Amino acid sequence: MKDQLHMAAQYLAAAGISFLDKKDDDSHTNAGFNTDNGCLETHPLSNNGDLLSLNFRDFSLEWTSNDGKISFNLDGATHEDVLKWLKETSKNQLNKEYHYDLHYDMPYKMEGAAVFRKDDESELAELTHLRILAEHSLEHIVEHYKLDTSIRVWPHHFDTGIYTGLNDSEITIGLGL
Repeated sequence: MKDQLHMAAQYLAAAGISFLDKKDDDSHTNAGFNTDNGCLETHPLSNNGDLLSLNFRDFSLEWTSNDGKISFNLDGATHEDVLKWLKETSKNQLNKEYHYDLHYDMPYKMEGAAVFRKDDESELAELTHLRILAEHSLEHIVEHYKLDTSIRVWPHHFDTGIYTGLNDSEITIGLGL
């Protein structure tokens, strides 16, 4: 399930590439993890609050805006099915074209006919729990040390982390799971 979630997270990264201004540090491709709903979420994609999310609990993609939420169940869907849904949804919601064009290599390939399978509910629950644990642990560190950083999930390695300079120091640190 971890590999499937990692592959599905690339749809969020591609949304950042498609709809957000490019940043030198590639942060337009990263996502945040919402511990309340168990979703990995893009940065806002528009002024209308558009977000593309990967719901770990439901194993679905969700397009949320101020106008509501549209969901796409990944279980049994092919890569081609997902791309079709994303292209249609982004055209309807943003009047912009979604492109799945990653500028980095992945440890596995997304083939057009590759099928997503929700094989193990307990593994999904465990992976959700680990993301929540990582988020809360890093929140505690950021708060305790009064760090000026955000906690993000980076799509290439699928790691939750922070990177920041220590206050009143030239030392920088990176922490994550």
